[in-house]
Amino acid sequence: KSRGPGLYLRGLAMGAADVVPGVSGGTVAFITGIFDELVGTLAGVNASLVSRLLRGRLVEVAAGINAGFLVPLLAGVATAIFTLAGMIRYLLEYHPQPIWGLLTGLMVASVFVVARRVDGWGLSAFVAVGLGLAAGYGIAVAVPAQTGPELYKFALSGAVASVAMILPGISGSLLLLLMGKYQQVLEAAHKLDLVVLVVFGLGFAAGILTFSRLLKRLLASYHTVTMALLVGLMA
Repeated sequence: KSRGPGLYLRGLAMGAADVVPGVSGGTVAFITGIFDELVGTLAGVNASLVSRLLRGRLVEVAAGINAGFLVPLLAGVATAIFTLAGMIRYLLEYHPQPIWGLLTGLMVASVFVVARRVDGWGLSAFVAVGLGLAAGYGIAVAVPAQTGPELYKFALSGAVASVAMILPGISGSLLLLLMGKYQQVLEAAHKLDLVVLVVFGLGFAAGILTFSRLLKRLLASYHTVTMALLVGLMA
């Protein structure tokens, strides 16, 4: 299992990726070698751990959530989101070409990294790649929506965007952009609007804890097809 200051740096990279439309924090987790542990750790968070937390059994909770892994990683993610949001917005506005070039290189390399995890390229794997390509292209060309500032919409958008935290190939920021929430969430992070951030965070937490269980089952039962689908999404 991964330990040490390197987890904080990985978290910084994941958080920076999640801020940029088109890049996935899950992709960074995959290429830095913490993807499997991240999915397994998040899938292990359940109601029993919440009950222990409320009863003050902190040592058991820390062991149950793999705190030595999760805490520094999430600290890095949070640091990146709150400190890099303004800088990344500036770079995308005034220096877009080198930034998008860097991100393109990252994505191309990631496709090859994920493709190496496919155990055998049969018909089902190629079909899954095709489905991933179609889904990824559909997301990329979708027309951004316009949504109002109601708080429940921030919770829903957080749940949807959380998928990208652990799923390589889908950008949480791009999903927020399509839901009309990207600029609003970025502004909330920049201005420390705690109401919006807490509501968005609750939706994000609910989404990621639910989806991580599904993804863990898919990887356990349909590993080859799931990985091939991710290759298509990322491509």
